Amino acid sequence: MFGMIRISPRLRLADRRGSVLIAFAVGSAGLVGLTALATDGGLFYVTRRAAQNAADAAAIGGAAAIIAGGSASAASLNVAGRNGFVANTRTTIAVNVPPTSGPSAGKTGAVEVVLQRRMTPGLSRIFSPSDVDVRARAVAVVQPATESCVLSLRGSMTLSGSSTTAGSGCVLASNSRASGAITLQGAATVNVFSMVMGGSCSGCANNSRLTLTRAYSEYQPNLPDPYASLNDKVLPTFGPSTCIYPDAKPTILEPYETTGKAYCSDVRLNGNNTVTLTPGTYYFSNASLTGQNGAIVCPTCTGDAGVTLVFTGTPGTIGGPDLNGNVKISLQAPAQSADPAWNGILMYRDARAPLGHTVRVNGTSDSQIGGALYFPTSTLEFLGNMSLSNTSCVSLVADTVNFGGNASVAGCAARNTVVPRVQAIRLTE
Repeated sequence: MFGMIRISPRLRLADRRGSVLIAFAVGSAGLVGLTALATDGGLFYVTRRAAQNAADAAAIGGAAAIIAGGSASAASLNVAGRNGFVANTRTTIAVNVPPTSGPSAGKTGAVEVVLQRRMTPGLSRIFSPSDVDVRARAVAVVQPATESCVLSLRGSMTLSGSSTTAGSGCVLASNSRASGAITLQGAATVNVFSMVMGGSCSGCANNSRLTLTRAYSEYQPNLPDPYASLNDKVLPTFGPSTCIYPDAKPTILEPYETTGKAYCSDVRLNGNNTVTLTPGTYYFSNASLTGQNGAIVCPTCTGDAGVTLVFTGTPGTIGGPDLNGNVKISLQAPAQSADPAWNGILMYRDARAPLGHTVRVNGTSDSQIGGALYFPTSTLEFLGNMSLSNTSCVSLVADTVNFGGNASVAGCAARNTVVPRVQAIRLTE
């Protein structure tokens, strides 16, 4: 009666279009969900990384404030703010000195920073309407104070030669912020207590020739200059009537306290001659102390008696020591000088001298020196394994240092030689 019912192709096409529309709607919802999760998840991850970086920096900043005698809490909050995290209704910052949790809880010299930021989801809110808390925590610890026997004030420190050793508890330090603030060069074998630097260490990682009691520390606060007050000291000036012009091969030098004069031309050690000093202060005005061989000694520098060599003059022509490895040096600084400013100082080059000049103190293996060598605007080359003992004092402070020898501060207190103090910071949690 009715016959076979036929469905129009047009109706079948419409039916398929409806199915595609439903599938597309379902698929689009899933795609939107995945996009929302990916977008918000990425934002949460980036924020978490930023929070951890800020917490790390804030903890280190707080520890640096402890070293400087300031407020760790104020410093940490300041550093966190400069890294984009300021306390408000959605961001909390807790600074605990000492930490209240973790392995460093209650530890003196430790700073704990906990950052938390409440974030509102974006598209993913349709699946999870609750806010998300992003949290980061860091702990920085000030390590026990040690002493530095070698300090580069601004430039880098290069460790070269065949062997570099330092006495018990002695640290090599560089205030340079550069990569390679301390660099191990060539085949140098280094055995020191520790190394601390403002930048990074080149040639240090996984180096079998490097032996340290305490791991080296990078990106540390600058060490203060222990002898900076000397740079404000008014030094005497010298003219024709107050100058001594030494012989080509001098054998005896006399101190300023005796003559009232300075040496105004180079004092040269050559031909294996020995130059003998007596306790006191020796000014070199626009003159250097140079030598390829020979010796410079002070046999009467015993007990608290010693010598100080001061290189001064017109800024552009100020001299300095230039002593090669075949020169025997047997000198110690005064523990009690007629001018207390020179207590513990063996050599000083006027800070008015321009940057870049290289001074050299490279003695023979039987050389013995005691006191501070201070060259605030010079590059110091100190090479050669001089003799050391448990009472030795060799404190080297210069703008830049090329060091390959021995140094120790074990006996510096007895010589009234102030030495740089080191308090490194380590991020422990």
